[in-house]
Amino acid sequence: MLHSGSRHLGHKICSHFNEVAKELNSKWYTSVSADLRLAFLPMDTVEGKSYINYMNMALAFAKENREKMMDAVKDIFTGLCEKHFSQTPVYSNFINCHHNYAALENHYGKNVWVHRKGAIRVREGEAGIIPGAMGSFSYIVTGNGNEESFYSCSHGAGRLYSRTRAKETFSVEKVMLDLKEGGVVLGKHNKADVAEECRFSYKDIEGVINNELDLITPVKKLSTLGVVKG
Repeated sequence: MLHSGSRHLGHKICSHFNEVAKELNSKWYTSVSADLRLAFLPMDTVEGKSYINYMNMALAFAKENREKMMDAVKDIFTGLCEKHFSQTPVYSNFINCHHNYAALENHYGKNVWVHRKGAIRVREGEAGIIPGAMGSFSYIVTGNGNEESFYSCSHGAGRLYSRTRAKETFSVEKVMLDLKEGGVVLGKHNKADVAEECRFSYKDIEGVINNELDLITPVKKLSTLGVVKG
């Protein structure tokens, strides 16, 4: 399992169009309070169409990042298998999930924009990944085709602590000891921020999965053996 998004590019796109939306909303005298931080761009405007184009470009960039990373992992793993076992592994059934995006879909007979923030799409029989946390468990699932969820499920366990709060609450020593006791190998140059992704910072994955069994069917439970963090 690996993860990468659109990185800084996606953040810049989001920030730019949010400022554009706030400026236009103030000109239109919309009834949406600025305190709600819900400035919007209608899809029949040049700005709205431009945002969707840039968002889709960021999604394609993120997908390309993951594919390049996967190719590198496959090359390393193939080399080790050929060296030690004289066998060349065969790879299949890759699952590639976007989890922060908007998509035009048809639900209940209407074309609507679905915004999945911290969620992934799982149509009936569609495979998905619900990661736990570093040192925890993760799940491969298939969708149940739950229409009321707009065919969605959680992207992962979900945070209990923000990145900043996690670093303030859990020491590097505590996290490293926990990984060692769990037999988890960690590859990371700077361990100062290792608490950001520790399992204590996230909700219990078992509870998360059990609360969405109407949305998904668990297929495979994965235990952490090693973590490489950039």
